[in-house]
Amino acid sequence: MATFVFLLAVIITDSCTYPYVPPIGNFQNLLVIEGHIVKGENVQVINISRSSSFNEPEYLPVSGCIVMVADHSGKNFRFTETVKGRYIASIPDDQLKYNTAYTLFVTTPDNKNYESSPEMLLPGIPIDSVYYKDEPGQTVATGRLEGLQFYVDIKAPANDTRFFRWVMDETWEYHRKFPIETYWDGRRKLTMPPNSDTLIVCYITQPVTGFYSTTTSNLTLNEKKRIPLNHVSNQSNRLETKYSLLIKQYSLTEDAYKYFNMKKTETQESGSLYQSQPGQSFSNVVNSDDPDEKVLGFFWASSVSEKRIFAIPPFSFTIKPYCYTELLDWANIADYRLKTFYIIREGANEFTAPDMCFNCTRGGGTLKRPDFWK
Repeated sequence: MATFVFLLAVIITDSCTYPYVPPIGNFQNLLVIEGHIVKGENVQVINISRSSSFNEPEYLPVSGCIVMVADHSGKNFRFTETVKGRYIASIPDDQLKYNTAYTLFVTTPDNKNYESSPEMLLPGIPIDSVYYKDEPGQTVATGRLEGLQFYVDIKAPANDTRFFRWVMDETWEYHRKFPIETYWDGRRKLTMPPNSDTLIVCYITQPVTGFYSTTTSNLTLNEKKRIPLNHVSNQSNRLETKYSLLIKQYSLTEDAYKYFNMKKTETQESGSLYQSQPGQSFSNVVNSDDPDEKVLGFFWASSVSEKRIFAIPPFSFTIKPYCYTELLDWANIADYRLKTFYIIREGANEFTAPDMCFNCTRGGGTLKRPDFWK
């Protein structure tokens, strides 16, 4: 009997599971300084904040700092706080020089002084080519998704930088699916005036999330092909009418590349028990008076080259539909009281659908056509 009780206790104890929080050190309330000087961009940005709890992440901006960047000849550029924790400077492009080192200096409201290591502004390398292939991408949640995979090629002189980063903005055009003819205002049907349906074509522009970087340091030639950028799936309306991708290519120092590569690992390769934790990233910013203080973030200098590409249907895949109609049952009129929606007539029946299917601005877009749109 005693043996049975002992075995039962072992089984019960062994069947219990408890959440495991890996030890990641004390990375809360540390100063985070991230920013850049980029020749070829109109506005230079420095963001200053405090790190938050790993279990409850939030953005904690730091206001009231004195922010300045100086080159190795002693020329200074002052930054102005525009919104809390965001400091900007508009520096004429001809004042930023290639092969010049730039250093960031920050004084916080509690009179602590921080500075970065000098970062060299390297000459820019034009983007060799950007293209896309009709092929599936891979996601953890849903597996393979049909769509377009975008790529970039590098072709540069052997003595130029071997470290690269890409940042992208995507723009797409989409159309509403149904004309606006009849509207239910919560009490009665209203017939829309003729030619009042102007909410037909919209455009959305937004940044592409993620970190995209590579190096050719392990190659004989400073060349590389089919470097994957973002994948655009058929699960949204992005590829339905016309899609455009603006690619910005940055020439980096080796230290800046290491920083962005670590950020890429932290944000895109998660899921493992022993994954890299925020706060362990390489930084080039220190407290001038207390080098032992841990500071997060990175200040980098670069030049940029740009290239835009358009993708227009047809493609080999179909776009997942997103406008489904719902039959209206006027016998149960109470169900529609105080609700507002558009109405589609099909013979003797009437249907409705989500507002974005009638009014394209309800899908997050704007009616203003981008200047670069073909």
